[in-house]
Amino acid sequence: MQEHPNDLSENLKLLCASYPSVAEICRQMGMNRQQFNKYLSGSAHPSRRNLMRICTFFEIAADDLDLPHREFLRLSQLRKHPLLLAGKKIDGQYNPDSQSKSDLQRYCGYYHTYQKLPHAKNSVVIGLCRIKQSGSHYLSDYVELLQGDIRKEISQKKSKMHGLVTLEGGFIYILDHKAGNNPSYAMTVLFPSRSPKMEMITGMTLGVSHHLSGSPYAANIVYKKLPDDLNLRQAIRHTGQYASDTVDIAEDILHIISNQIRPDQHVLSHGFL
Repeated sequence: MQEHPNDLSENLKLLCASYPSVAEICRQMGMNRQQFNKYLSGSAHPSRRNLMRICTFFEIAADDLDLPHREFLRLSQLRKHPLLLAGKKIDGQYNPDSQSKSDLQRYCGYYHTYQKLPHAKNSVVIGLCRIKQSGSHYLSDYVELLQGDIRKEISQKKSKMHGLVTLEGGFIYILDHKAGNNPSYAMTVLFPSRSPKMEMITGMTLGVSHHLSGSPYAANIVYKKLPDDLNLRQAIRHTGQYASDTVDIAEDILHIISNQIRPDQHVLSHGFL
């Protein structure tokens, strides 16, 4: 890796701009502020260990941090939704009709998601997902506190994914991307709600668990709609991994995400009520 102190410092400043203060960033990373200020000023280059800590915190690849600043600026503008990197190519391949776009509008908003994952034995993983419209596309943002306890502060390390939402053939598809040093994708297929007052939508997720040496997995998932006037900070604090009997989760949700295979089945299928 070539060192470009000026580019690296400018790239770091860009990453820090979306946070309240450098002191807050250093506190969350557990890094000495004076040392970090040297990286920001360009007077020092991070050690390999500190470089990994910085990249893990900002969820970027180590090589990207040393890119020329102009290139890094362009990348940073696109990295949040890498599925749109192709731009016009996506528009050409995916061009939903006006009815599909109109049908997706009712799903915009915040959801708590519930699922059981391979690394969370006998536990439920709760995440926070937002579906929103951006131009001609519908996008998703997902966040989850990796050490989920409702008493933990929002400053705990989070897992983030960003994706593209489509409505095709009567199903909602969400293709999520996780950036960083261990990038990955996940596909979620949801059944549209038939209820005028939508409270939750259900489906299945296919992804890769980095906790099991990169093993693929499939799991049932529930998206529970949150009120428009939600407290976002509290909604994020509620995310994370919980033992099933330590958090208030409705029985119907626990049933859907149980991932049980009936005797007459040969594969995991959607956990209908």
